[in-house]
Formats: sequence, structure tokens, C-alpha cells
Amino acid sequence: MPKYTEKEKGISRKYKLLADSRVEKYVTEKAVVDIVSTEAFNKMVFIDGELQMSSKDEYIYHEMLVHPALSAVKSENKKRVCIIGGGDGCAAREVLRWNDIKFVDVIDWDSDLINMFTNTYYGWNNSCYKDKRVRTIVADIQNLTEKDYEYDCIIIDLLDPDSSNQKNNQLWLDILTTAKKWLAPGGSIVMNAGGIVPWNTETPKWLVRMIVHNFHDLKKYGLIAYKTFVPSFTNEWCFLMIAPLDTIDINPDTNPHIKNCLYFDSKSWLCAKTWSRDYNNSVPHRSVNLNTYLPN
Repeated sequence: MPKYTEKEKGISRKYKLLADSRVEKYVTEKAVVDIVSTEAFNKMVFIDGELQMSSKDEYIYHEMLVHPALSAVKSENKKRVCIIGGGDGCAAREVLRWNDIKFVDVIDWDSDLINMFTNTYYGWNNSCYKDKRVRTIVADIQNLTEKDYEYDCIIIDLLDPDSSNQKNNQLWLDILTTAKKWLAPGGSIVMNAGGIVPWNTETPKWLVRMIVHNFHDLKKYGLIAYKTFVPSFTNEWCFLMIAPLDTIDINPDTNPHIKNCLYFDSKSWLCAKTWSRDYNNSVPHRSVNLNTYLPN
């Protein structure tokens, strides 16, 4: 039985491929993309050999990334949304489940990846790129820092941050600085903070410190850390959300837009923002005021 091997940070994982399947390999301007059909997780997408998502459980990640942040926006107008990264279109798909979206800008530096998920793999995102409200901006986010865009919700859906990679420190500082600049009054920001385990919390701790340092002057704004288990990722996944203090602790059951989402509900949200003692001194265990919070 043919297998596909993923190697990530000293860990090797082998996935059995479905019978008669093959690795669909694409070389874009920015990366090597492999799409494989596996016994365990159906279709899986790897970029430069590292898993990005599987068709069996990507909804878990994308629902938790998108819906809390949208529900925390304080605006009676139609929402202007920005997705930084997310060229596969799955985050945009979730955004479009809301009925009050004015437009969605997907900012990704890989035009080939966007084209793949527009024309060949559109089933992953329900043909979101055919929706006139979805606009694509092909650019490196670090080249857009001088732009005067304004958004009600900014979703950072990039490759996982890594505090040990010194080359990426400036990238994440630039991203967060730009997101703050583009944030409309009453808006929200959410980011993928990567996998989290009790014995390795340096990256989320580093991100929390960076957020507090850069957003502490944003009046009446809070920060919340939450997580969810994604089976194909093999551990829990962490998210960090910046939102107005009076909307950050959302109630999915009473929110008129979010309560009809297929899987995301109050129980999953309660679990997502509940942290065990194993995570003491790593991330805030409840929503905190960015004006006064002092991270460990």
C-alpha cells in the first residue's frame, strides 16, 4: 500500500493512500503543494511537506477561526472582512455563511494557490471565489503596510507562528501592526497561533506579549485565547482574538448570526476557552483587558 510521509520538527508521520491514488503535486511560485487521498482523513493538503488541512476535519479549524471573531464585531453595517493568507478559500467560505458581509478581501502572496482553489479544487471552499463579494489581493502582506485599508474583521490565516524562528519575528510584528492600523472602530482581529501542548507554550506566550505590547493603548479592547482539537493536526490548536471588551465573551446560542452554524455552538465555545492548570502562566485563561493586562 503506497504511503505519503510528512516530516515536521523531528516527527515523521506516514499516511496510507487510498488504492490507486497518487500524489497530486503542484509547484507554485512560492511553494510545493501536494494533495493526497488518504485512508484516515480523505483528501489532505500539504505545503512544502507540512500538513495544512484535510477534507475530513478542516471545518473544525476554520469554524473556530472565523465565527468567534465575526460574532464579536460591534457594527450594525455590513461587515468588511480581510483574510491575511487563506488562499485555499476555506476561511472565506465560512465568512460567507454570514448574511451581512459587504466584502471579503483575501490577501495571499501565492496567485497559483488561489488559482488552484478557484478552478480545480473549488469544492473545498464551495466556489467562494465565484462570489462577487470575494476580492483577491496577490501580495506579500509586508509590502502593504502603508495601505490605508479599513476592515471590521481581520482574520490572520497564515502558516503557524514559531517563536524560535528569529527570521519570522519581524514578519509577525509587521502583520499585527498592520492589522491594528486597518482595524475599524468596534472591529475584531483573530489569528492562528499554532498547535499548543502544556510542555511547549513559548510561541503563544510570545504572541500574547507582542499583542499586549502593541495593542495596550486600544481603549476598551480585550484579548482571549482559545483552542480546539483538530484530529489531523494531532493536537489542540490555539487562536488569539482581539475584540471589544463588551462583545469578546460571545454567546453563540443568542447571537442571531452564529447560532445556525452547523457545528459551532455554546458547548464547543465553552470548551474552547476553558484551560487546564497545565497551561498556567502560558496564555490568559479568560478574556483580559488589553489596557491593564500584564502577561507572565
